[in-house]
Amino acid sequence: RPPLVSCCVRGASSLGSFDPRSPVDAVLTPGVAEVGSLRPETMDSGTMTRLRAGERDGNKDAIYMLGIMHLYGNFVERDPKRALELFRRAAEKGHPAAQSNLGLMLSSGTGAARDDRAAVGWLREAVRGGSADGEWMLAIMCREGRGMAQDLRRAARLFSESAAKGNPHGQFYFGEALEYGTG
Repeated sequence: RPPLVSCCVRGASSLGSFDPRSPVDAVLTPGVAEVGSLRPETMDSGTMTRLRAGERDGNKDAIYMLGIMHLYGNFVERDPKRALELFRRAAEKGHPAAQSNLGLMLSSGTGAARDDRAAVGWLREAVRGGSADGEWMLAIMCREGRGMAQDLRRAARLFSESAAKGNPHGQFYFGEALEYGTG
């Protein structure tokens, strides 16, 4: 089996160690702002060819991976608009990680104008698909009343559900809700 691109989130201890010299299967955590820089020698032309062929064939995982690459500028030109387009395509095919990334980008105005209502819609889809990242991101929107009615109890429940899945962001925000008694 040919190696895939390796991508790791800094600070996410649940992902284990990351060796940028080793072309291992993709380890992706969506919805976080900081992705480790990859060394160019870990990407071969065959992998890029397969990703682009997968995109042409409508493979939601290939489309999502290319979105990650364009969002962070790994192996391709950094292009948030192209990343948003790719995440939307993968999201429309039911890819929960793409749905949560699309929601995050729309909520922050990255690659397009900020659209909280659309962000909430995509984050809800991500949550329905089982995305722990979608849960904590939707909880932020709920806590702040962005794109939906403010509801601190619902936000705390979503943080709790994300935390229970081992998501470090969910754990942090759930702990914060417990510490300050919100929700």
